[in-house]
Amino acid sequence: MVKKCSSCKKRKESKDFYHDKHSKDGFTYSCKECMLAYKKSEKGLLVEKEYKNNNKDKIRSYQENYREVNKDKRVLYDKEFYQDNKEKLLAASKVYRENHKEELKKYRKDNKDKWRKRHLKEKYGLELEDYQKMYKEQKGKCKICDNHYETLCVDHNHKTGEIRKLLCKSCNTGIGLLQDSPTITERATEYLRA
Repeated sequence: MVKKCSSCKKRKESKDFYHDKHSKDGFTYSCKECMLAYKKSEKGLLVEKEYKNNNKDKIRSYQENYREVNKDKRVLYDKEFYQDNKEKLLAASKVYRENHKEELKKYRKDNKDKWRKRHLKEKYGLELEDYQKMYKEQKGKCKICDNHYETLCVDHNHKTGEIRKLLCKSCNTGIGLLQDSPTITERATEYLRA
């Protein structure tokens, strides 16, 4: 389908226009090129800024609804994006952490529960309340060394993602270095007893 752009007045293919469910033919009146040029122009930037300032709640509501409706799609997209850009993202993250060490340290200290809650949910799918319940059940003690700690690490099966118990940092690191392998752990135990 060929269509005339209302801005540059050139006739272009439909692929050169954005989709618009509100227009009669299903495409925007201006072509992609003209729309991008307008968006980047001073007037376009001012209009966009003004619209965002005047419609904050509407925009937030739309974004929240979109995220909720397209949760699975977003998760899949985020995973693919991360895999495709892993090295670049990790490098940028490392640079950011190095440049903002003190700010991040202060933020974590000031927002311990908030940061912990987010970390537990993102990494293990675990709610803070569930973590606190496990902590109480174990009486704040590491499941391996039986020592008491203020904070314990969530130990999980790296293949299945299943959460096992709470461990201290040393024990959690130790079984990680032993590749979560009962065989290697038993050999290490035999070695230490010899």
